Amino acid sequence: MAGNFQSFDGHPLNCLARLFPDGALDFAFAPLVSPDTLELEPPFQVAVQPDGKVIIGGFFTNVVSTSRNFIARLNVNGSLDGTFNPGSGPNGQVNAVALQPDGKVIIGGQFTMVNGNNQSFIARLNSDGSLDNTFKAGAGASAAVRSLALLPDG
Repeated sequence: MAGNFQSFDGHPLNCLARLFPDGALDFAFAPLVSPDTLELEPPFQVAVQPDGKVIIGGFFTNVVSTSRNFIARLNVNGSLDGTFNPGSGPNGQVNAVALQPDGKVIIGGQFTMVNGNNQSFIARLNSDGSLDNTFKAGAGASAAVRSLALLPDG
């Protein structure tokens, strides 16, 4: 879960947490991100990959003193995954994240460019965070995308 919270069940946290199925806090997930290290706001989109890594999206420009514009991936323990590098990333906030079975990530939001390429409010990233130029949405949406869902057939 992600948000503006500073604690969960009385335990100090820093805007991200992972819970067990019974609702108990998972202390093995200790992300090194907080409103102090996430410029602007903490993340408000979370998607967990099959390998346990976590994609976060929102209105931030840095994660743990590393430039990450509005999209980043955390390792299973909550540390920043440096192998996911979106370059300059989107030029505006990421409102929605959807994970494809092949490891690619679809993002929607309030952006018009991703890594210097025209992408109106929707884009697909490769599993390493780079822009997937094979995803052709034409002119894209006419305004911000707020949510995404994948159909079972992809």
